[in-house]
Amino acid sequence: MEFTRRRLLLSLLAAPLAAVHGQETGAAGPLTKAQEDRLKKYLPRTFAKLQRRDPVFIAVCGDEISGFREPGTEGSRSSHLMSWYGRFLDRLGGPFSYHGGVVDLNPPPARPAGELKKQWDEYRKLRAAWEKTHKGEAPPIPGVPQTEADDPDPEFDVNDLIRLSQPTDGMVPNSTAFYARNYSGEGAVAVQVFDPLLSLVFHTDEQSAPDIVIIAYGTRDALAGVSLATFRTVLESAVAEARRRGADVILAGPPPALDEASERAAVGRSRPWAAVMREVADSAGVFFADLGAAAVHQPSDLLNRTVADFFRVSLVPVRRLFDLGRKVQDGLHPNAAAHLRMGERTADWLLNGEPVRPFEISGELDTTAGPDGEAILTVIVRRKTPDPLTIALCPLRFTGWEVKPGFPDKVYTFGDPARGGRKFGFPMVRSSGPMPGDEEFIRGSVFISDDDAQHIADVRVKVLPLVLLWPEERADRAGGDHLLKCTLVNTGRDELSVALTLDWLGKQLPLPEVKIGPGERVPLPVSLPLPAPESTFRFKDTVVIKASAAGRTWQFTRGIEGVRHAGLGMKMPLVPLSRWRGKATAEDAAAAGAQLTVTAAAKGVFFQIEVPADASSAVVEGKPWGRLEVQLDGRKAGENGTLGCVGSIVIELPRQDGPGRILPVRPAVFGNGYAYPYDAKGFRAQVRTAPDGSRRIEFNMARIFLQHHEWSLDGAGQSDLGINVRLFLCDSSTGGFSDAAASVLTASTFPPADARSLTLLELRGNPAARWSLRIG
Repeated sequence: MEFTRRRLLLSLLAAPLAAVHGQETGAAGPLTKAQEDRLKKYLPRTFAKLQRRDPVFIAVCGDEISGFREPGTEGSRSSHLMSWYGRFLDRLGGPFSYHGGVVDLNPPPARPAGELKKQWDEYRKLRAAWEKTHKGEAPPIPGVPQTEADDPDPEFDVNDLIRLSQPTDGMVPNSTAFYARNYSGEGAVAVQVFDPLLSLVFHTDEQSAPDIVIIAYGTRDALAGVSLATFRTVLESAVAEARRRGADVILAGPPPALDEASERAAVGRSRPWAAVMREVADSAGVFFADLGAAAVHQPSDLLNRTVADFFRVSLVPVRRLFDLGRKVQDGLHPNAAAHLRMGERTADWLLNGEPVRPFEISGELDTTAGPDGEAILTVIVRRKTPDPLTIALCPLRFTGWEVKPGFPDKVYTFGDPARGGRKFGFPMVRSSGPMPGDEEFIRGSVFISDDDAQHIADVRVKVLPLVLLWPEERADRAGGDHLLKCTLVNTGRDELSVALTLDWLGKQLPLPEVKIGPGERVPLPVSLPLPAPESTFRFKDTVVIKASAAGRTWQFTRGIEGVRHAGLGMKMPLVPLSRWRGKATAEDAAAAGAQLTVTAAAKGVFFQIEVPADASSAVVEGKPWGRLEVQLDGRKAGENGTLGCVGSIVIELPRQDGPGRILPVRPAVFGNGYAYPYDAKGFRAQVRTAPDGSRRIEFNMARIFLQHHEWSLDGAGQSDLGINVRLFLCDSSTGGFSDAAASVLTASTFPPADARSLTLLELRGNPAARWSLRIG
């Protein structure tokens, strides 16, 4: 491997303490004019309050990774101090002499009265005794997560220890403080931002209205395969809503992960969602906190690397993010040191901007260049300065594709400044997961090191020479033929004559031939003949459009699930979730199992689920017999069935006959826009066992809770209701509830909290013979 003389001299002569731009610079000290301008640009409302040293209020909406969570330990009331945003806010307040730190306004339940004082009294005694002898280990500090010998060193300062030593409600109010409310939910995807944002975040007194709304999603969206189109739309709407309310907005991208057998795939899995989030932030003019880039960025060590060990060495900082000690296996939740790193770098990048890279990167995927089933990825790196430059390049993950196993990474030294970019070729094979249907390119990421630093860089890769763009939608009242409004795009350099066929419901249908020039976009309406609603209650199939041109054939696919319009009093069969998610058959669609019946009256709605005797639930310690999740889209007419968040009413079902336990009901459980407390007396759940061993689950709720829904039982007003039901039983192989022992009314590629994942119930006994479709 060759390196420039310049690089060698710089490495030998560089001052040992020279700061590398992008590392923690510390936030203390006066701000420069450029830093003030950046704060005014990205946090105008907050900057004015910081100058006055007023209290600053923050709302955090995201998945559980947006706050610090240490696996295997009990959550601390001060755990927000360990989160990236706690560190970020602490550093942000430094130049403005904010001494109150970060206060959590909705912490976990407090310890019993006096418990913490007793712990500290005991600690002082033990510490005094230890100071005299220094025998053994020093006594542990109360409130600080305990460590073992192989754990990473904790990162605390004096302020952290002071705050950890007392419950939040016992702190002396300090005007120069950040007051945070974290509305994040475990396992949440981006569409769930509408739950707190439209229901809780701004429903507070004016003096404590949020100055900053932090929106931090992407990790769970990537795991669930949520489409980038949905992710973009949700973020755009959330940013617009928060700014309409006068708040500053920070979009926080997901950190990397190490929870897959393929470490390359795990590290790069969420980067397409981070890239979309950056684009939304740039378009809206809000700050983007790239937690993934902040976690990975470090000084480069190219002189001591080889092509063979480049990925292994690049992965070292990622491995440190998940050094949790205690032999805990968790590659998804970063440790405290990682949150410290991400928070401090984010504060630095807010003030100074992200490190400027001496290169730019793009790509193309030629699906005609390799053998069938393969393609050639060309990554193009262009130097942005005339200086000599050495880079090392390691592709991670790309949407729907992965680098052919065993193909080596690349190292290259740019020499002559007159030369343009350098192209690097990688053979690619299809990976699991659908291709994107809304963009003319795929997204991916690479580890790339230059002479100074290691980066994780996102790449948009144009797909050549043909792309089909698909709609993503829920369509109710469908029947006969359903029209898919597709678009065929020629992304190549030559005119193509494209022969098209449609594979649908076991039949192959010809489509008109299309001539399309380079760069052209041609509408391609596809008419899908739907099954007769009288023939089956539900169906599922994959639409396959085959396009042939210039001796090559491409397949474009989209999944469709249909459930017949349901009505009051109708028996609706639930389907086994594990079988339905696979390659469903007519036998799966008609699988005998639990059945749902819904009835309604002016004052209430009543669910009844009949579970056959052979539906067994394994005995798992600490788990009830089952769990029932009920969803109702109670939004007003015109919003029902559209993109939005609908929560679940969750009932724990006992093994013995009797009442079920209804878990706390969130204010937005019936759709974003609701912000009501619910009287527990308005819900009722009961379980009964018949002599033959079958069980009946009854769930009733008051109609008055659906304030936004017109609830027309006579057909004069809003007479449709979006619904879904999921029944989970215990599975001994997983140690709890799992998809392997679950039955659902409807399941699709949409996330369960997305209102489009529900199906249609008509509030009458004779529903229309129509389909409710989910296309995604």
